[in-house]
Amino acid sequence: SPRARNNGQFLTNSWNGAVSSGANAILIVSWNEYIENSHIEPSQVYGTQSLDVLRPLVAAWEGGGGGAPAQGGAVGSPTGVTYLVNSNLRLRAAPVSGEVITSVPAGTTVDVIGRTGDNGWLQVNYAGQSGWMSSSYGVLNGDVNVVPVTG
Repeated sequence: SPRARNNGQFLTNSWNGAVSSGANAILIVSWNEYIENSHIEPSQVYGTQSLDVLRPLVAAWEGGGGGAPAQGGAVGSPTGVTYLVNSNLRLRAAPVSGEVITSVPAGTTVDVIGRTGDNGWLQVNYAGQSGWMSSSYGVLNGDVNVVPVTG
């Protein structure tokens, strides 16, 4: 029976459940309007949403990533939530006044892997590392409340 996609969050939650089970293989049964067990293809209604949601999740899983947030600058597992940076932002080692790691250019979309309790700072993956950036200078895509509080 049809289920609400919730902007990709249902698929993300299903994926994270499969990963947390410790499965050695994860089978994705068609996520489109086509016949059961067909390839995952762009949907007539939702376009490439499923592919866009799954791409970073599968890449992290294949790379040995789990559901735990990153610590100490290691790349963390995507949550399905992304952040579009609207102006050049500093990527910091910690929220607020942490050491500046690098600058993230405007127009960049990053995977959100953690957040502060007040949602003022986001822990993100960028250029092979994780760090923190203010949530005030961009646009979140997805439900930030499903992102773990890591700082």
